[in-house]
Amino acid sequence: MSDLYFPVCALIIAVTVNIIFFSKRRVKNVETKMYSYYIILTAVNAFASCIAVVCKNMFGFSNITMYLVKINYIFSLLIVWILFIYIINLAFGGGKISIKLRVFTLIYNVIASLAILGFDLNIVEIKNQSLLVGTSTYALYLSCIIYTMSIVVVIFSALLRNKDAKFKKFFPLFLLMFLIVFSSSMRLIIPTINLEAMIFAYIALIMFFTIKNPDVGVVEKLAIAKEQVERSNDVKRDFLSNVSHEIRTPLNAIVGLSQNLQYAETLDEAKEDARDIMISSNVLLDIIGGVLDISKIETSNLDIVKADYDFYEMIDEVKRIVNAKIGERPIQFTCLVNPDIPKILYGDKKRLKQCILNVMTNAVKYTATGFINLRITCNFNQSICELAIIVEDSGIGIMESKIDKLFSKFERLDDDYSTVEGVGLGLAITKQLLDMMRGSIDVDSVYGKGSKFTIRLNQEFGSMEQLEQSFDAKENFLKGKKILIVDDNQINLKVASRLLEREEAIIDKALSGDECLSKIVGGSSYDLILLDIMMPKLDGVQTLKLLRKIENFRIPVVALTADAVEGMRERYLSLGFDEYVPKPVDRSFLKTTLKKFLS
Repeated sequence: MSDLYFPVCALIIAVTVNIIFFSKRRVKNVETKMYSYYIILTAVNAFASCIAVVCKNMFGFSNITMYLVKINYIFSLLIVWILFIYIINLAFGGGKISIKLRVFTLIYNVIASLAILGFDLNIVEIKNQSLLVGTSTYALYLSCIIYTMSIVVVIFSALLRNKDAKFKKFFPLFLLMFLIVFSSSMRLIIPTINLEAMIFAYIALIMFFTIKNPDVGVVEKLAIAKEQVERSNDVKRDFLSNVSHEIRTPLNAIVGLSQNLQYAETLDEAKEDARDIMISSNVLLDIIGGVLDISKIETSNLDIVKADYDFYEMIDEVKRIVNAKIGERPIQFTCLVNPDIPKILYGDKKRLKQCILNVMTNAVKYTATGFINLRITCNFNQSICELAIIVEDSGIGIMESKIDKLFSKFERLDDDYSTVEGVGLGLAITKQLLDMMRGSIDVDSVYGKGSKFTIRLNQEFGSMEQLEQSFDAKENFLKGKKILIVDDNQINLKVASRLLEREEAIIDKALSGDECLSKIVGGSSYDLILLDIMMPKLDGVQTLKLLRKIENFRIPVVALTADAVEGMRERYLSLGFDEYVPKPVDRSFLKTTLKKFLS
């Protein structure tokens, strides 16, 4: 039974490789597919070899033994053929050459298998041992020699054609050829030895470590990550396209109306153009402000600033803005506010107003005709006013499948929504602002009939006395104050000057840092300096450093700049400025800033 040792070892190795390979999730490609065929055939061939040896030892060279040996021959032929196809795919991929060779060799295998089954096997005595050889054996050897030589030719042509081809992929085949030569040599010494099944199983084991079979879980995660990155890129590309379009729209109106304003024939016509320019400017600022707000939120640099505020005054501001946005469209706008809500509340008025306006603007965008209702109710819990701000409209509504995208940044709802202006930031900002203020927003919508948004937010009761102390709207603290505005741009000087001259401030101007220094050194006295940053020769930062070196210089200096990205205020304060005003200059923000130094 010693001639059974190698077939049994081959069977154990082949079965082990099959169990390991098929128990692991794998990438389904041509390489792993061909390898799976190979290891299955290797296991079957090893099993057939074992059966053939057992039958020979039990029944001698009977017809059953002859038949099993021929079946074993056919499996050996198929194994060598599978290796050939494997090499063809490595060398040529799945192209036309590979397909034609596969078809041709498959036909040849059918003919060779029929020859192996039909040809004779003879019993030959070699060194006092009986062996089966004959035409069937020669048909197998001839076919294996043809495939082996073809494999050698393909491997070397692939290595010569592609110097970057990985040698380790072909190493098992070189090893197989060496072992076949070794097996043939051993048969000359020990005719009964049967190493073929063992060689095929050993090659299967070697190939297991060279075949490309990455972990499917990792591959799936990478595929998901890739898909998410591609989707993110597509979304941001669409967002930038929308931003470009949305910025150009109000800019076109501002440029065109400004040109018309030069040729206005009546004061009313000029006022109408100026009003439209202001509206377009606010739209432009809303777009830029939305992008900056998202940046601030994502970098955790946006602060919630609480103070006492007049709730009803804020709602009146919202109503005026919404009516302006509706314009001449046939939309009925109503606003109902629970009179029990206290007049003075404590919270972040600016951010609450922004949230309400974002939802109202969304309603105006998607409502062509019908109604928009703003309804505000409240519940009281000790010193807390639990606000419920409800916005209903008769617009186009939202598909149920689209609602999840509603509060995602950079997302626009497709199809029916594509003709509506906007960059898809308003509701995303609203959701994140409310999360920061510990509020919430919900939406109910019926596609084609309208939508209902509900904002819930708690506000504390405020104090009228503190509100009056914090800001007296009638107080004109700028009257008679002398302010120096430094800017290299004449138009910017004109804008800032007119804003402050309306408040009866005394304005002086300088077109450069040098001129500013000359005025201070020359003895001019000011209550405050508004200093531009981006100027030729001496910029604002350099000018400030030189001002600080002047003896007894105590004038507050406020940075006036278009550098309005997140973190700039902190940067300019660290450079020595007393405060920071971004361009374009907002009149209310400017007055609030100057009040710190001039009241």
